[in-house]
Amino acid sequence: MGAGTQAIFGELAGGDVGGIQNTVTNLGASIGTALAGAVLISALTTSFLTGIQHNPAVPKDVASKAQVELAGGIPFLSDQDLKTQLEKADVPPKTADAIVTENANARIDGLRSSLALLAVVALLALFATRRIPAQQPTASPESEPAA
Repeated sequence: MGAGTQAIFGELAGGDVGGIQNTVTNLGASIGTALAGAVLISALTTSFLTGIQHNPAVPKDVASKAQVELAGGIPFLSDQDLKTQLEKADVPPKTADAIVTENANARIDGLRSSLALLAVVALLALFATRRIPAQQPTASPESEPAA
């Protein structure tokens, strides 16, 4: 793509065009990462809180406390880290196992949601690429140096 851009704008503006192209590429990657991360954390939080609310092995008072404390977003914890935290909080083993299971399911739901979003964006990008020329543009005669 850089060669095509260079051919269109010529050597004089090539540095500027290359800089703009790199800036837009980095901006797109940053926005995509932020969007995918936001979807991941939102889906993880929603799935986890819904899961513990509807799990009969999790007492209602524990589920309510989790709802209040984790409503702003859930940390992405491994099963072992979560087990350690639950043991420190003196949560009964049966309840802790149910919470760990819901956390594992929520992580999968969050990843699926985030990857689905990225797949949709990739499909949209495929449609946008239909407008890219099939042949590389050539330099105009007036921009070629005199012999």
